[in-house]
Amino acid sequence: MPALAGAVGVDATPAVRAGVSARPIAAMADSVHLVAWTPDRLPARTAAVLGRMRGVDATTVLTGTQWLRFSRDRSGDVVDRPPAGYAIPLDVVYVHPHAYAPFVAARYRARIRSLGPRQALMSRGEWRLRRHAHLWLHTSEGTVHTLGRISNRAAEGYELLRVTPPPAGVGTLRAVLIAKRPWVERSRIWHRLVRVNGTGLHLTLASEHQTRFLRYANRVVPQYAIKRRFGEFAARRSGDRLELQPGWAERHIDTRRLPLLGTLTCNVRMFHPLREAMRELIRGGWGGSVHSQSGCYNPSLIAGTPGRVSRHAFGAAVDINAPENCYGCPPHQSRRLVRVMRRWGFGWGGTWALPDPMHFEWKHRPRAPGT
Repeated sequence: MPALAGAVGVDATPAVRAGVSARPIAAMADSVHLVAWTPDRLPARTAAVLGRMRGVDATTVLTGTQWLRFSRDRSGDVVDRPPAGYAIPLDVVYVHPHAYAPFVAARYRARIRSLGPRQALMSRGEWRLRRHAHLWLHTSEGTVHTLGRISNRAAEGYELLRVTPPPAGVGTLRAVLIAKRPWVERSRIWHRLVRVNGTGLHLTLASEHQTRFLRYANRVVPQYAIKRRFGEFAARRSGDRLELQPGWAERHIDTRRLPLLGTLTCNVRMFHPLREAMRELIRGGWGGSVHSQSGCYNPSLIAGTPGRVSRHAFGAAVDINAPENCYGCPPHQSRRLVRVMRRWGFGWGGTWALPDPMHFEWKHRPRAPGT
């Protein structure tokens, strides 16, 4: 999948270059918010085209990964310092402040509108990792000053919120946030998206009633939640491969033998829910639904994306029955297997916009027995 540039071509209209609808976004208190995205290329003009619909406003957001080399607090003391040559991946969203502000709670709007090019706001999830809301982040693309924290919802589950355009060298993916008045049928927006994007793309249109965060890949948990659960690391990149900082894997990764899955190398916090899921399958007589596994821990980026870190790099995902469930193919997993894995806290890639039906990754703590 091609990486998307942070800037739009010079032939775009002013509204498209700004990433907003052709008219100012009105008050949205009575609006329904949605997100549109695709793992393929979402055309830059999508927001402007949607914004020409009566009762609809839209704005483009770009998402990417920045790599933190070290950080300092207000006093100049070092907060983060990975080993030399390594950097911490940060999940960042780049927005047009005045167009994005109406999508968040009123108390955060002034802060977002005041953001400058070298500044950022930190989500609460990221603050819980750093424990400082005002930092100077020294990244591979320059220095960023964080001006405080906002709610995870206001940051749509990203670690940092910044203004467009992204720094040179940051590959981005495009999504569009949409506000529709209640009387606008969602099907009309969907048909307009299909008209703009064509029928060959793997489009997703999700509302705030369907997902906790309006973000790219909204079916997976935010990266800060994965870091808190499985451990944050620094790494250095070589193509799509990652070399993790010395000692991280020794502290967080182990190899154990599990029912049905056999010998598996995973994050140590994955073994309990995986073992219990396999035991439940055996007790119910559904052990035959697991034919093979293709690994768990794999320090890498997601192939075809501009630098997004795979959940396998944390040892927080496992591939099951891969030969008959290839990436991008229709799923052929047992419904019972999917149901049991979900009950034990795993999200399934078979329902993604571009299906990955072999893929199960940690999503939440196991549900209560019998649910």
